[in-house]
Amino acid sequence: MVVKNSFKTLFKVKKITIKYLSHGLHKTGGYRYEQYLFDEICQHYQNENFLVKALSIRKEKFYKSFFQHLYLFFWANLKSHANINIVVSRLAMPAILRNLLTHRKVLIIWHNYDENEAKSFALKCYYQCFFWILRNFHLKDVQIITGAHFWVDFFNQKINHKNKVSYFPNLFDNQFYKAFQTKQKHNQIHLGQWHPKNDPAIFQLAEKLHQNGFTCYFSSLDASQAKQEQYFTIKHFESFESYLQCMARSEYTIAFTQLNEGWNRLAHESILVDTNVIGYNKAGLGELLQLSNSFLVNSIDEALDIIIKKQHNQVPDDFIKSFDKGKSKMYLMNLI
Repeated sequence: MVVKNSFKTLFKVKKITIKYLSHGLHKTGGYRYEQYLFDEICQHYQNENFLVKALSIRKEKFYKSFFQHLYLFFWANLKSHANINIVVSRLAMPAILRNLLTHRKVLIIWHNYDENEAKSFALKCYYQCFFWILRNFHLKDVQIITGAHFWVDFFNQKINHKNKVSYFPNLFDNQFYKAFQTKQKHNQIHLGQWHPKNDPAIFQLAEKLHQNGFTCYFSSLDASQAKQEQYFTIKHFESFESYLQCMARSEYTIAFTQLNEGWNRLAHESILVDTNVIGYNKAGLGELLQLSNSFLVNSIDEALDIIIKKQHNQVPDDFIKSFDKGKSKMYLMNLI
């Protein structure tokens, strides 16, 4: 009987299901971060000799109306039944409710939160209710994961549970980006991503830069947005490599966001291709700019002065190394 049980234990296969649920039209920096974290968690359990069933499910749609949010709520509730459910913040509450009476894990990837962001009334109510649940209930199988120390502190204060928020940074293949670095800079300025989150002041900066002989462009993930305006161009690149080549030839990248951002991968990528970044000292973006010795400004005039004088800062080696993909296992073990 003892021998029989020993054989059962020896040949018993450890199985685990890991599911990643998300939504969105484009493969944004946030999506790339989420997908990478999902892949790394799956790889960790494979290395621990688990038989991993990995499922990545993404609704490629933008949800806006009340009934669309309601549909997304029930869809997430229906789908979040894996051993480990990795979800974005808008899908977190239905995933938590589905697993209240189970031992399944819910890992919530939460990039940022800005009360001034133009959310719908229904979505604002959702987040307020969600924060209330996290503050008032000890949910031991629920964990928030975020990509900046600023947001670790913010969410810890918001929910009053210091063990509920974990840090996993945006990580990059530094050698891949290094190949795009060049000393042949063009007289052009990358105005960042074409997005409603941009501070309208960036258009005033574009006009002044145009008057000073600079060519300005925004990059866009949507091909239909590509067009030529009076003071700038909106460019859609056919490949990720061509996007990096153009940014590497730029004198500067501008990060003027009016929202409290999570991290801003575009700014980080600009630094990796040796193009200095000028931006606001706000939330995760501010943390990124401070750590990388980038330019922190409060107005378009300050940014214009830096550009005209062609000031450049040296990025610390420690910054580059800290966010290399080679550090992934270390950060992941701390999280797990």
